[in-house]
Amino acid sequence: MSDPRRRLKIVGPRDELSGKFPRGFESAVRSCSTGDEKHRAVVFACSALAAEIVRRCQPPSVAPVALTALEEANKWAKGEGDLAGVRRARHAVFESLGPAIEKTARTLGHDPERLDVFGADIDGHVERLIARYVGLAVHYSLATVTATCDSITEPAQALEVARCFSAAMAYRNVGLGPCRDKTLHQAGRDQSRWEHDHLSTSAVHSVQSLELQLIHEYLGVHWKNNVDAHRVYAEQFLQWVFPDREQS
Repeated sequence: MSDPRRRLKIVGPRDELSGKFPRGFESAVRSCSTGDEKHRAVVFACSALAAEIVRRCQPPSVAPVALTALEEANKWAKGEGDLAGVRRARHAVFESLGPAIEKTARTLGHDPERLDVFGADIDGHVERLIARYVGLAVHYSLATVTATCDSITEPAQALEVARCFSAAMAYRNVGLGPCRDKTLHQAGRDQSRWEHDHLSTSAVHSVQSLELQLIHEYLGVHWKNNVDAHRVYAEQFLQWVFPDREQS
């Protein structure tokens, strides 16, 4: 008979880590039981990240609906609220998505119902891109809130919070930064003309179509860099809250 001390332990589904999140945080998410200390700590951590991204991506006149839902989640985690209150607040957040995007766009001077007034040239396309990116920032910021609320009954939903946090920040930063950068727009124009004149593979496309393609390529790089940077930001916060005991 083999020595029990030399046998490999069987890893259960609750102990299997994906490696895509800080080890201590993911371990807490997968091993907690509903309402225990680890579970409540997970909800508090998610709520902190969600509150930050809501304040960064939504104007003060829009944010209260989402922040109220997070307050309800925190009350539950403190043992001062109930699940029914969280569910009502979560429903209000879900229903607020369209109005929140519209009000945020109007705050920035865009009328969502009149985006067609912008021309078909690169400048008009960029104006529509700004509205789109800002809308996605609001969308993902609200997704962190609904995921936080859902983590009360489904702890694995907490893993979505960090992902949505980084996506929201990326759309916000690119939509309000590089999208508005006239220097980048001009670089797209210059590069498209050069490629059209010098590269046979690009000459089959119109200069305007090349401009649009290059602008999206430039913005894609900025978006990816922002996602990576804010994923690290979120992970560092979660590592601080849930240190990996096996490495400490």
